[in-house]
Amino acid sequence: MATKKRKPRYSIGSVSSGTMRPEDLIPAFLSQLEHELKYGPKQDRATRKAHAALVRDITARMDELENYFDTDDASDDVAALEDALQSYAAPYFYFGAHPGDGADYGFWLSESWDDDVTPVDELDEQEFKSGAFMPDIKVSDTSEVPKWFRGGVVHVNERGNVTLYVKSARKLTEVWGIV
Repeated sequence: MATKKRKPRYSIGSVSSGTMRPEDLIPAFLSQLEHELKYGPKQDRATRKAHAALVRDITARMDELENYFDTDDASDDVAALEDALQSYAAPYFYFGAHPGDGADYGFWLSESWDDDVTPVDELDEQEFKSGAFMPDIKVSDTSEVPKWFRGGVVHVNERGNVTLYVKSARKLTEVWGIV
């Protein structure tokens, strides 16, 4: 029996807010990393194994060290968990502190995301088809996507809602959307 290919589920938004204390961040980040390992976008085997080991190691330190959250290990573990969670961020997103609130950690749309996309009217068909220039494109309506184009399509509607699609020969598949 054929198995259905699983669409990655990208997390968007807050994971921990209102605190920067390791005793609050580490359990929240561990829980999120466990969630990402189970439901997040696929990672290569070595990455999955490393992240599972990170969860086990930190959990063991939390259980074994009496004042774990007051140690340098805890500070290092916060950084290691942030790095691990970054690998599950959706395209154009990052994992870290919210730009407007340093005590709100989660998956946030990069403030410069639109610097990395090409307006559809600047797309050159010959250059694209030669493989020399393979950008994601930005459109205000999905009907603007050229039939020959394959790749990332960022749709920004008149209300400012943003959706990332991947265009194949046959269809647009939604990757994420923000309203």
